[in-house]
Amino acid sequence: MKKILIAVMVAAVLLVTPLLAACNQTEKTDAIPRWGEESYSYNITKADFVKRNTFNDEVYVEEPYAGGYEINAESKDELVPEDVAGTFTSQIKPSKDESRYTYTTGQVLYVQYKTEDIEALGCSEEVKAGLERLTVAADAAENPFDKHEGLVTLKSTTDTEVVFKREASQSPISSKQEVDGFYLGKQHQQISNYTVSTVYNLEESKVTVTYDDRTDDKDGTAEVRELKYSAAANVIDANQLLLYTRSLEKTSTKFQDSVAVQVYQPLNNNLYTANFLFTYTVNTTLVAADGSDVYVKLTGVSVIVDGTSLLTQLSLPDTINAEDAALDEITIGGTTLNKYTQVRFRSGIYSYRMAAIDADILDAVTVKPNVEEEE
Repeated sequence: MKKILIAVMVAAVLLVTPLLAACNQTEKTDAIPRWGEESYSYNITKADFVKRNTFNDEVYVEEPYAGGYEINAESKDELVPEDVAGTFTSQIKPSKDESRYTYTTGQVLYVQYKTEDIEALGCSEEVKAGLERLTVAADAAENPFDKHEGLVTLKSTTDTEVVFKREASQSPISSKQEVDGFYLGKQHQQISNYTVSTVYNLEESKVTVTYDDRTDDKDGTAEVRELKYSAAANVIDANQLLLYTRSLEKTSTKFQDSVAVQVYQPLNNNLYTANFLFTYTVNTTLVAADGSDVYVKLTGVSVIVDGTSLLTQLSLPDTINAEDAALDEITIGGTTLNKYTQVRFRSGIYSYRMAAIDADILDAVTVKPNVEEEE
């Protein structure tokens, strides 16, 4: 299983220019916890890789794309849905002694497929029963879609929690993931209904993982596993990868030092290496309070695992504070840091946009029309 993020957790070309060129001296790209107590909500839609507009003689894409690291959705095993809708929430909370953080996320995802496409998969009876349980009726109040003829809506939920140290390593102390969902592929189909809990002992390179299959009445059994990794490596839990990516310093001179982190996936007991491709300026869009698109320039980081883009994250740029507006900043221990608030991200065909952005911040990042265009 190569997906190491919550099934949160899943064309136009984003010119992701990896600043990995060798040079005599490079600045270290620091990973710094740059948040206090925060909560965010995102709307989930199906990514649009085609839409683009020209503004001020520049192209702005609807969905940034990590070039050759992306896999064409049609060529993947995963069945491409007709439509997607849902919500993703996240919360960061420090402990009372401020020695650790608790990072929780919750996702409710509705995915709509053609009925004939699902029937053509030839699913097993077990999978069929699971899909029937996860089906949302067309007339159900929670069904977010307008069209239903010849279509079926499936619902999945994912909840995660990671407790990690408040230090640069962000070393995990424990994690928990609860999933009730499905995977539909051309060759593989699966129903998932489980809880996996993990306790870390990185000092001894060990983890204790408990997998609980929620389809039966049996309690999960704890299993102690050994993690084999370099003592110099930084290890995080798969469920904190989204937040760890935000923590990386994103000024124009960073990401020249081959940034990477080891990511442990408790579900399949694999340790992956995540590399990061950085684009200082990404021309894209955000949504204003009235629902209209506004053109913005954000900072982009793509997370690459096994040569494939797992995640593309778009954050508010460091230049938002250029006029001492104190926007998107936090002071920790007497040091002022850019928060690099994540306003958009994408995994595969699943696109996430922050549901509500502060008006001052949105205005600060909105690209204003050239004088010639105003006349």
